[in-house]
Amino acid sequence: LTLSSSAPAGTVAMPKPEAHRAGKQRGGRGAWRRRHRGMAAKEVGAEGGSVVPNASWWSDEQVMLPGGLMCPKPPPYAAAKPQLPTGLASSETPRLTAELAKKHASKDNLLIATYVNFNRLDFALTLVMHLLAMGNPHYLVGAMDDQVGHALASRGVNTFFMSTGLTTRDTGWGTPAFRQLGLHKANLVLELARTGVDCLTVDADALLLRDPFPYLRALPDADVLTSSDYLVATNGYADEGLEGRSAFGAAFNIGYIFVRATAVEFVKRWSKACHRDPNAWDQNLFKSILHSGGRRGRSSAPTAAKPGNPRLQPMFTTSEGRQLMVGVLPVSLFASGHTHFVSRMAHLMQTTPYMVHTTFQYGGAQ
Repeated sequence: LTLSSSAPAGTVAMPKPEAHRAGKQRGGRGAWRRRHRGMAAKEVGAEGGSVVPNASWWSDEQVMLPGGLMCPKPPPYAAAKPQLPTGLASSETPRLTAELAKKHASKDNLLIATYVNFNRLDFALTLVMHLLAMGNPHYLVGAMDDQVGHALASRGVNTFFMSTGLTTRDTGWGTPAFRQLGLHKANLVLELARTGVDCLTVDADALLLRDPFPYLRALPDADVLTSSDYLVATNGYADEGLEGRSAFGAAFNIGYIFVRATAVEFVKRWSKACHRDPNAWDQNLFKSILHSGGRRGRSSAPTAAKPGNPRLQPMFTTSEGRQLMVGVLPVSLFASGHTHFVSRMAHLMQTTPYMVHTTFQYGGAQ
């Protein structure tokens, strides 16, 4: 593929198709989407080549593949990534401490954390290379076993040891090992909150395609932000803000959660609930504890929004009487496998999502 407008010999960089420009003149972006949502596999491009159908990204330019097929110009996240070093001396993997977390956090106290076993080493390396390509080095990777800890350290990855005692192989969705993993995740989120950093904790199969920090910085009043399994963009495709009130009734997905240190009391309650009922789903407990409140058991279901961002809802009540402000990240830009690959919401918005979590995928993420 040629990734620039000046195509080398043998490739052709395409401008915005005439049909696209005409569509914008006849009813705007929405009308163009409606007319082109069912694009046929053999649609003829501007130079007579067939168009690759149903790309999961959007571009207003096309490039020619070998053989004459046309393809939307790949987005920035598809560019080659800086390679990590190899063969570095691997000393003992450190434990998570406040000093370590603050060392790797940004100047305004933001950090990204994930965790992997040896079976998912390549997932962690992919996530780190994406972050470094974005110019964001503010991350930590939890090593769930010695083998992956040494492997991460030998590649220069910022890492710490989690000591889970779980398998180094695939845990498998819904298995006892998967449930145990949920307990360790709740512990990790609590330990991170106790360090005093404001941390975005992501599952390793949640691909980071855009730097999330600018989005988080625009929500200074948010104590907790979560992704969702909701399949509807509550505010439509012209809106990149948080989901509306109806999204609070859908399933939260904690594969991508932002928790400020101000929410440490809530996380402590959630972690205790997970250990008290290890067969319960950590994701459901996360939501139920947010609703339950922390003061004399009174309900903290979303009430009228306070001044500030109207889509942040006051929920969990701390022992000091303060309600945490909670938001649901837009399902189009912090996407599930369904909203990205099937509904193709970001494509229809003509933008790139911040994250794609490979949920709703049959056979597991490989």
